[in-house]
Amino acid sequence: MWLFRKILKFYIEASIHVAISVACLTALTFEKFQIPLDIDLCIVAFLATISSYNFMKYATNAQSYFRVHGVYLKFIQGVSILCTIIMIVLMFFLSLRVLMVLALSSVFTAIYALPLLPGNKSFRSLHGLKIYMVGFCWALITVIIPVVDDHESLSLDVWIEFVQRFLVVVVLIIPFDIRDLKDDSLSLGTLPQQIGVNNAKRVGYAAMLLFLGFTFFKTDVLVKEVVVMSVVTLLTVLALYFAKEKQPEFYCGFWVESIPIIWFVAYLLLPAF
Repeated sequence: MWLFRKILKFYIEASIHVAISVACLTALTFEKFQIPLDIDLCIVAFLATISSYNFMKYATNAQSYFRVHGVYLKFIQGVSILCTIIMIVLMFFLSLRVLMVLALSSVFTAIYALPLLPGNKSFRSLHGLKIYMVGFCWALITVIIPVVDDHESLSLDVWIEFVQRFLVVVVLIIPFDIRDLKDDSLSLGTLPQQIGVNNAKRVGYAAMLLFLGFTFFKTDVLVKEVVVMSVVTLLTVLALYFAKEKQPEFYCGFWVESIPIIWFVAYLLLPAF
């Protein structure tokens, strides 16, 4: 049990679990819009998430990231560097259009983590910006890139899916912000800091109602789509409802971040009707 917990902790803290979630949402877009699956792109999304998330988590400044101390952090750094190298190799197999969108996402990641603002501050420190930047990047990578990869037009359905991904990611971040309420700097301006835990939850509930409601504005409203989106809405609302400052160790890092994976699996397994 001790070894299992250690492995699970590394799996979460090295951003492997969240990377699987991003890869699943990327594959979900291929499935939803009936685009041939590009496995290279899904792998790039997986590797890019590990690299960028570990950079954001462990690089309060560039120097600290490249001069980490301790075997554990060095191992995470090694995994991140390996993922970055493999990602760069695979990027040679992607189209220029995909690379341009990836570059845009990379720019957002860099300005989010690096101290580019006066006073040695990063955009991460700007009041209330974090949650929206993360939501935007997730939606960009998991919705726009797969569509662009197949040279499909950015139709109304694509933009609705983009907004839905943005909303669900923003709501899934709230349990993390509730957990970190005592540790986060007040300059971050997270929703629980600005309006309190209960009001932040209410905003999340409203956002998930919008998430579900947007489903009915799509061109073809399939019963399968409504069922799956209803399940995702229910799971996300429950995850938000039970979120508190003192959480079980893996509540957010594993269970909350498993919802995108469940979303993808449910969409694959549920027959079309």
